[in-house]
Amino acid sequence: MSLSREQIITFSPDAASTKAADKIVSAQKIKKYYSKESIYWAEIQGSGSKSYQTMVSIATWKSKCNCPSRKFPCKHALATLLATLEENIEENKSDNFPEWVESWANKNIKKKETQNQDKTTEANIPTKTIIEDKEKWDLANKASSEILIWLSDLISEGVLSLKNHQTLLTLDNLKKRMVDF
Repeated sequence: MSLSREQIITFSPDAASTKAADKIVSAQKIKKYYSKESIYWAEIQGSGSKSYQTMVSIATWKSKCNCPSRKFPCKHALATLLATLEENIEENKSDNFPEWVESWANKNIKKKETQNQDKTTEANIPTKTIIEDKEKWDLANKASSEILIWLSDLISEGVLSLKNHQTLLTLDNLKKRMVDF
């Protein structure tokens, strides 16, 4: 299954992690890179003398890395997936998992893959509906702008204007629109 950059980025906890993962890939810190079935694993040179061992399953979108990061997934897991898009990084197909991948895969991945074998399709790839999210934020921004205008009018007209029936209707309409957010 091929991944797009957008699908990989939806897996990222934040923009800083994506940027750091891009830096790892561009600096060619991925020393060994393998894949088997839906599991990718890599050894990535960190700042110390030892490489980080990173594993990612795109069937379940789980990852594991022996780095000290508290983010999930870490920049190394993201870099492992971003490496699938790079032409200058050679992906090695492997018949066997290394022991450190095998134990993790058996414990966390293979059980779920067999349970969900019929359900594994490209539809399982987490994709944010960016357009819907943007539309929601646009509506929220518009509604909050209207609230600011209403509050500004209320301040300039004075609190006694709340007795005005039209002012109360405007407030009720704004409240109804904001409930959906």
